[in-house]
Amino acid sequence: MGVEVLPLDLRALLHSYDIRKRHGLLVNDSLAVATAMRAGIRAMATADADFSGVADLDIFAPADLKRG
Repeated sequence: MGVEVLPLDLRALLHSYDIRKRHGLLVNDSLAVATAMRAGIRAMATADADFSGVADLDIFAPADLKRG
């Protein structure tokens, strides 16, 4: 299915704290962003508008999807 579960390491945990402070994200959201960034992922599909303030992350919302 193309899904990979990434581990949470100490560096991502510490990075999530910075992200949380800068962008006002909740703990789980900041952990998701930090883990993704450490893995080189710079895009996220989500309906959660809270992620839109993270400058280093491209957000794709359900409204962005073409219906076909």
